[in-house]
Amino acid sequence: MPRRSAGWSASLRIAVTTALDSPLPSILLWGTALTQVYNDAYRDILAQRHPLAMGQDTYACWPEVRHFNEPIYGRVLEHGECVLLEDQEYLIAPAGVPELRYFTITYAPVRDEHGKVCGVMVVVMETTSRVQAERDNRRLTGAALAAAERLRLMVDQAPGFVALLSGPQHVFEIANAAFLRLSGRQDLLGKPVGVAIPEAASQGFLTLLDSAYETGQPFFASAMPISLQKSSGSSPSLHYLDFVYQPVRDADGTINGIFVEGNDVTAQIHEHRELARLNDELTDKVRRLEIAERQQSFQLALADRLRTLSPLDDVVTAACEQLGRFLGVARVVFCEVDDDQQTFFVRSEWQRSGLDNVTGVARTLDEFGPDNIAELRAGRVFACADTSTDPRTAEHAQAYARVNIIASLAVPLVRDGKLTIILNLHQIAPYHWSTQDILLALDMAERTWSAVESVRAQAELRAERDHSRYILENMTEGFGILDPHWRVRQMNAEGLRLGQRNSVDVIGKNHWDIWPGALGTEVEAVYRRVFATGISETFEQDVSVSADASTWLEVRVSRSSNGELAIFYHDISSRKLVEKALSDAASHKDEFLAMLAHELRNPLAPICTAAKVLSIGNPDQARIRQISGVIARQAAHMTSLIEDLLDVSRVTRGLVTLDRQALDVGSIVIDAVEQVRALLEARHHQFVVQMPAEASWVCADKERLVQVLSNLLNNAARYTPDGGRITLAVASTDSDIVLSVSDNGIGMLPALIPRVFDLFSQAERTADRVQGGLGIGLALVRSLVGLHGGSVTAHSDGPDTGSQFVVRLPRLHQVPAVNGVDVAFAAQMPARALRILVVDDNIDAADMLAMLLVTAGHQVVVEHFSQAALARASVTSFDLCLLDIGLPEIDGYALARRLGAMPHLAETVLIAITGYGQPQDRVSAVSAGFRHHFSKPVDSAELLALIARISLPQ
Repeated sequence: MPRRSAGWSASLRIAVTTALDSPLPSILLWGTALTQVYNDAYRDILAQRHPLAMGQDTYACWPEVRHFNEPIYGRVLEHGECVLLEDQEYLIAPAGVPELRYFTITYAPVRDEHGKVCGVMVVVMETTSRVQAERDNRRLTGAALAAAERLRLMVDQAPGFVALLSGPQHVFEIANAAFLRLSGRQDLLGKPVGVAIPEAASQGFLTLLDSAYETGQPFFASAMPISLQKSSGSSPSLHYLDFVYQPVRDADGTINGIFVEGNDVTAQIHEHRELARLNDELTDKVRRLEIAERQQSFQLALADRLRTLSPLDDVVTAACEQLGRFLGVARVVFCEVDDDQQTFFVRSEWQRSGLDNVTGVARTLDEFGPDNIAELRAGRVFACADTSTDPRTAEHAQAYARVNIIASLAVPLVRDGKLTIILNLHQIAPYHWSTQDILLALDMAERTWSAVESVRAQAELRAERDHSRYILENMTEGFGILDPHWRVRQMNAEGLRLGQRNSVDVIGKNHWDIWPGALGTEVEAVYRRVFATGISETFEQDVSVSADASTWLEVRVSRSSNGELAIFYHDISSRKLVEKALSDAASHKDEFLAMLAHELRNPLAPICTAAKVLSIGNPDQARIRQISGVIARQAAHMTSLIEDLLDVSRVTRGLVTLDRQALDVGSIVIDAVEQVRALLEARHHQFVVQMPAEASWVCADKERLVQVLSNLLNNAARYTPDGGRITLAVASTDSDIVLSVSDNGIGMLPALIPRVFDLFSQAERTADRVQGGLGIGLALVRSLVGLHGGSVTAHSDGPDTGSQFVVRLPRLHQVPAVNGVDVAFAAQMPARALRILVVDDNIDAADMLAMLLVTAGHQVVVEHFSQAALARASVTSFDLCLLDIGLPEIDGYALARRLGAMPHLAETVLIAITGYGQPQDRVSAVSAGFRHHFSKPVDSAELLALIARISLPQ
């Protein structure tokens, strides 16, 4: 057959690789010369022909079988057939001796990139020993097929990725499983690289392929990164590849493809990087261990040095020296900062010779510069290698140079947001401050400041201990400590005094041995409860200090954290006396309320009866006058009671203003006697008045002094039996006027005399309570006399010996001239009848007041509601309106304003009739337009007198 030459194409390379890797005897016959390439397994067949047979023409190598093989080669080369010869017999001479051997041979065509048959792949299986057996024949055929399959699998299962790209478009002809896995795609064959793997083109791989294809130069890459998107919608994954682009040429040397072979070294890259990282970490750890070892050495030396020092300055100085020598710096300066005052103080320093000493110097923080101080206050270190070139210090370089500071390190210590310490390190030449320098300086500042605080704390603790001892020994409260075994561990002076013991008899002794009387009492119970539960308790204890005296103690018991019992003793005897006084006062108050109820019921009873009588039948005028007299007298009595109560309230609150004038005491006596004469006569008392021959003058409020004297006389009359003797005596000294009221009545117990002037105090009453009174008269007497600058005292020799009350008032020596006379106004008939409107929601009160006014000759209209009063007033003119304040719908103040706003009532006089009688109530009435103010019950005579004056012609 004619021979045609063929080049070494990519197909040849694949075929060669396949032949060489096969475990079966395989030989590749390539081109028209059928040049031989074979694997190691084929060497046994070649015998002595190897190694000359490699690359030799097959006909030259095997002349003895040419006649047999040539037709077969023609079938394969010309027709592309695959020829299988089973158990073919050959006479060969591998060792020079002809030998008959049997082989099963497979002849397969090998094609180039264009599909043209360019060679023959021959796979040989020797079957000499089994040629006679059919079974052997079948096994040999299976082995040949298995070898072919294995050859395919070996290419597919190669650990590296393999691909064959044909033509200038780099179309995939072959791509093994590793390549498919790497690309994440299964449909590469027949597609150009730019289409099959578009991200490869965008990352420059297509350019590299083009370069290798055009130049014929292989391209080798090591750890080249490529980002591959292995599926639609997935995130790209980064790989690192070692690969070669090997141009493939055909027989005439033309490049017709690229053989790609390589390995995915991503894992190795990551491993190398991790190893490098671990290496760096190890190096850093070693470096940091070396620094830490050096720092620890410094710290141990510093701790040993500071351990034995206690004075504050010695601690700081030693620390500065230790750091300065260790780092080899020129100077170390320890500054304490007062951040509030913006100043610093050089506590101590260490320096080498030749430098100025700045210990004790105080400066402002401004000297560091505002920017630098801001950095320090933020806790950031200020490191300057050269003050002459550093832009932060260059402006002050000469000042630094004058004090031999060329390199400077400032280490701040910030506590609770405030700059506390600045540690300065100086060098006299440019110096780069290392991280270790800064760390050691920071550590020294921290440790030194801790040591400083410790020294200060110890000093403060000693001072606090001494102060606590001083307080414990000098406080007015007793204090003691019992340990868990009931031993007295500590007791201050007050505790010893209250316990009536001395320290020798107490400290270290068992509590129950010292005070055996406390066993079995509440004291022991409380102490044991607090020991057991830890819950603090407080109790009061009455302690006998002598046969006839005792002391009340408040005892507070607490258990401390170490199990000891802390006991505080407080003398509360004074408080107990106050509590007793308060209890007595409460008792007096209760008794007073009972008396008040009784005293108010007494006049109410006849008043109620009189009202009932008036409502029954039709009494005649005599009976009405009799009933009116009863009501008037009882109402006056009730008014007196209420006035006394109001007087006490006003006096005790300081609301009484005295209307002082020069008074003859005789006139006061006359008025006072007149007020009590009825009571004296009713009880048939022998009443004696003793007056001096000359007049006695005082500067006083007549009404109030009459009230004082009448209260004393009333008091004497109530507590002196019928027919007893009462004496009122007036005397004078150079400075005082003395008024004494004496009686031979029931007298007083000694215990009553000290509190007889207290509010609500009275002697014991008999069951029939015939004496009456509220127990406020004497309290009012003392208050009113005190307002006049005088005094009042009481005396009695005991029950049934009578009593004496003595009032002393400052004497008025220069008597003023009296111009004019007193005028007494009484009720009189009006000059003319007035039109009067009475408004009160209390029907009885309104009707009685109207009856009084009609009797006095006036025309009266009564309304009980504000709106009705307004309606009446809108159509009727009135000379006078008497308005209650506590009205429904609209109160009296608002009613007065609306009445005053009516033009036809502009001249109408408004008078308030109310139960509100305080000064503020009178002010409110005037503001509302009232001209006059009367408190209920109204003094009828005073009201009629006022109305009479209003009725006079203007």
